[in-house]
Amino acid sequence: MIQAIHHVQITVSADQLDDALHFYRDVLGLAVSPNRPQNWARNGHWFIVDDRELHIGIEENVDRTKTRAHIAYKVDDAHAWRTRMTALGLPITEQPELAGFTRFHVRDPFGNTIEFIQPSRIVTPIDRPPQPKVHLSVALLHEKKILLVREGKPSMLDKWNLPGGHAEKNEFAIDGALRELLEETGLDAKPTSVLGLFSTPYSVRLVITAEASNPKPVAGDDVLEARFWSIGEAKSLDDSHWINPVMIRQILDRIERGVKFPLDVVSAVGF
Repeated sequence: MIQAIHHVQITVSADQLDDALHFYRDVLGLAVSPNRPQNWARNGHWFIVDDRELHIGIEENVDRTKTRAHIAYKVDDAHAWRTRMTALGLPITEQPELAGFTRFHVRDPFGNTIEFIQPSRIVTPIDRPPQPKVHLSVALLHEKKILLVREGKPSMLDKWNLPGGHAEKNEFAIDGALRELLEETGLDAKPTSVLGLFSTPYSVRLVITAEASNPKPVAGDDVLEARFWSIGEAKSLDDSHWINPVMIRQILDRIERGVKFPLDVVSAVGF
């Protein structure tokens, strides 16, 4: 019976061993394994990753840029690692969206693919309703800035989010989104477009854009703070500051690209 993964191996050429030691020990911050005798150095380098080991072995005449084989490292701040890899001049390769995770690929200086992956939120069984909930959010834009709120609810404490909530009984979606905006920020706004419908396994979120004349937000229901951010400022926030960083970054990207749909794609129909 297979019990666990003991170690994984990637390779470099023999003349790259010293550079590989520097990159994986000093740049990525992996600890050199104490479990390997010194004379194993001729076979490469060994590092500790949690309770597993990574072996940097030697293999000549291999084009490592032609394979997608890779190791995925779980991290606590994918945005910071993205910034660091970019600063090193390592090109970022974006990956298809994976619900619940933020991730990207780079190739190390020797051609091996590295994936950095961060869970975008901690989901426990009680977080997940028996069927997806419908959320309503407003992207209030003013002078190229977006209004964000810092949540005060215990389950989301200190996280930044778009103003929003859930529709009440006998309330249409867009009306509900504007009511939530008013309750959380004190602003009475006019809807301007639909930004999109965002789906997770546990929720569906309708996001509309809106505008208000001379808006001066005041923190309201279950909100600690409400203020405007430039799109650049918002995008620079670490993922740990967002309720759902994957979704928020998609929303910010759509705003930056000018994506919008007419309001009548959400039809208010009687019953």
